[in-house]
Amino acid sequence: MRPNIPNQKKAYDALNRRLVNYVAQVQSIYDRIASQVATAIDGVGYDGSAEFLFGDYPELKQTINGIMTSYAAQMNNLIYAGTTNEWKESNIMQDLLARKVLRAYDFEKGGDKYNRYFQPNSDALKAFQNRVDKGLSVSQKLWYQSQALKKELEHTISTAIERGQSAVVLSKRISKYLLDYPSLKADYTEKFGKAATCANCQYASIRLARTEINMAYRKAEQTRWQQFDFILGYEIKLSKRHPAPDICDDLLGIYPKDFVFLGWHPNCMCYVVPIVMSDEEYYGSPSIQKSAMISRTPKNFNDWVRNNRSRIGQAETLPYFLKDNRKYWHLSVEDAAEYRHADRDEKAIKLAWKNRDLLKYNIDVDNSDIATLRRNAKAYEVDISSFEKFLTTHQFKESFGMLTDSERSVLSDMFDKYDDKVRQAVESFGRTKKSYLAKFDYSYDFGDWRDGITNEFANITPTQFEPVSKIKPKLKATYDEARRELQDLRSIPLKPKKLIDDFDDWELETALDDQEAVMAGKKLMQNLYGPNIDNVNSWIRVESARITEGWGKAYEVFLDEYHNGLKEVMEAATHLNELRTADLSIIPTRWIPRFNDYIKTIETARIDVRGYERVYREIEGAYNIYKLSSDQDLIAYGLDKLSFNTPHTIVEGFRGIGLSPTKWLGKKEFYDSFDKFVPCISLSGDKAYFWSKYNHVRIDFDGLKERILNSEWYRKGLQYHEYGHAKAALQGNWEGNADFKNLYKRFFADYNKPEYRYVDGEGVSQWKISDRLFEELKLVKDKTYDVMEQFGKISDTLQAIDKDHNWIQGMLGHEVDYFASSSHNCLAEIIAHLSENYW
Repeated sequence: MRPNIPNQKKAYDALNRRLVNYVAQVQSIYDRIASQVATAIDGVGYDGSAEFLFGDYPELKQTINGIMTSYAAQMNNLIYAGTTNEWKESNIMQDLLARKVLRAYDFEKGGDKYNRYFQPNSDALKAFQNRVDKGLSVSQKLWYQSQALKKELEHTISTAIERGQSAVVLSKRISKYLLDYPSLKADYTEKFGKAATCANCQYASIRLARTEINMAYRKAEQTRWQQFDFILGYEIKLSKRHPAPDICDDLLGIYPKDFVFLGWHPNCMCYVVPIVMSDEEYYGSPSIQKSAMISRTPKNFNDWVRNNRSRIGQAETLPYFLKDNRKYWHLSVEDAAEYRHADRDEKAIKLAWKNRDLLKYNIDVDNSDIATLRRNAKAYEVDISSFEKFLTTHQFKESFGMLTDSERSVLSDMFDKYDDKVRQAVESFGRTKKSYLAKFDYSYDFGDWRDGITNEFANITPTQFEPVSKIKPKLKATYDEARRELQDLRSIPLKPKKLIDDFDDWELETALDDQEAVMAGKKLMQNLYGPNIDNVNSWIRVESARITEGWGKAYEVFLDEYHNGLKEVMEAATHLNELRTADLSIIPTRWIPRFNDYIKTIETARIDVRGYERVYREIEGAYNIYKLSSDQDLIAYGLDKLSFNTPHTIVEGFRGIGLSPTKWLGKKEFYDSFDKFVPCISLSGDKAYFWSKYNHVRIDFDGLKERILNSEWYRKGLQYHEYGHAKAALQGNWEGNADFKNLYKRFFADYNKPEYRYVDGEGVSQWKISDRLFEELKLVKDKTYDVMEQFGKISDTLQAIDKDHNWIQGMLGHEVDYFASSSHNCLAEIIAHLSENYW
């Protein structure tokens, strides 16, 4: 039976949703370029009567070159962050695949082979990001795109500008033309009487970013699958999002695992499903595994290559699926032999020829199979003397060229018989090991102790030099020692008590269908919230989806909740249990009262009937104190300089992107001002915000890496801003405070007086105050990242006060809908900016 594997279709659907977000980020880059260019040309005296050329305005040379350099850098950062993130997302999926399959095989954790299954292949990611394609790296492609963009901007400005037009209006028209290339060509031709000669750069940028990021996910997947010896091949399937018949329809099918598939074409939406071994194949002989491997491309692929040979021969550059898979399509028999021999040493070639007579008769037994059988028979003390006698009698210990057909059949049958006996002996010894492990009482899970014992038993394995009869006593001795060690551990008073089981999503991972997965999810949520979850919003969403659209939709909604904070909250259970075996003596004396308060609150919370969500902050607070106290960098820095509320996740976040883990932490006084710890979690999404649903702050350090590295202001301001939101919500509900509300109303009335409004030439209402800020920014010569961050804070604050809540061109800010949907959001952002600037 083949193991159940994760849903690849859903994984690729999630990838496509993330790709939409990356496309939106490219569009944002182009919007900023439009704003910067509009600002740059404002005041040079161009009136639109003739074509615009940057060369006619030498004073713009440095500015426009800076904008183009910035464009290339922003795109490069986006593609770097996107490929890094999708490599990580793909690895998460492959880790899940490996765990599911290995659990189905009953494969024990630990050891080099197990660890090899979980290699993230960071070097392969770097190689992918730095590769040269058609003679160009990604950064070089972006440089060429920046030059093409410069030409397109000349056409766009020529077409968009009108006499007396403000920079804000021009910026919007430039953005429109960059997005709508057909309109640009048509309007340019109508205005100047000749065809446009520029390229569609925004489309090209979107295509490059989407293709690179999409390929990174697939490359990470393919790289991992090459490490998985349990994968036989894979099936390429058509996405339901597929818009129209094309090459994707022609080339669907089952392919060998070493066939490199990064997509049939740019923006390819096909998804791939691995074909894994059954447990019989996985534990079978090498010959069984070899015969199960998919070794040929499907007929429709071969037909396609044959039908397109002339086109392929004439092509100057080949698509990736041909370039990366030459061995499957273009080599003659002689070339194929040369290709195979180049990858083998002399010994391997001789062995292959030695067994060729046997293999041509389809007998799946060779010398290496017999050698393996002999080693395992000695190790597990299985008598194979009859098989050896057969070999000796016919003098075929090393080669079988003289065997008759009937003797070949007997040889194959006898090999299978004794190979099966050895396999049964291996399984019997495995059951003996499991029986010892089952004797332990795991009601107290001592973390490292349990993992250590499991590894010790896993490493007790017979060999031909130390057979099973000598190894079995080691099992008993190891068990006795482990039991004594466990008794010693239990004699030590540990805190906290065993109140809760470790978080374990095993049942969710191995669910066979949507209904089973939803019910496993319900069990996890009951552990968190208590048995009755009828009034829990997350479960209400899941249940409503089930009633209206069925189990499939319910599972989709549950995964949305699970991957957006719920999983991290559930892991508090594991953190609590980790404290039970931790060395708590390292906690500074001055922090112990707070730590003990947390533990006391947790132990009296009746977690068994109420769940542990209500003490989530207390659990994470105690765990955070332990993590701070055990961090060697922080100890060297001086724990007395930190608050016990300083989030260790932020320390790890800075460290993870190459910054000092201490230099940019928020002030001790700031974190001391919180009456209770506010957890910080790191989720992907290029965002940072406080989430009142779980009362924690979320920061994606990897996604925000470039912004954090570029601006010292942002490094600290990020903490004061998001934790300003947290304090406002958790310590007094400042957004609901009458004094704050009245202050906001007064500012709103003052800043939205009629004299501050005017209607532009297109009949659009404009705000003089935003124009004033725009003019102030133009006066700043050195627009450093810190300067742009600070202007962004002012812009965002003004956006909250503006009655229309319009985004101010060229600056940071929220979407209009965010502010327009609630005055609460407006006041919340102002308070967060106050916190940021105060601290």
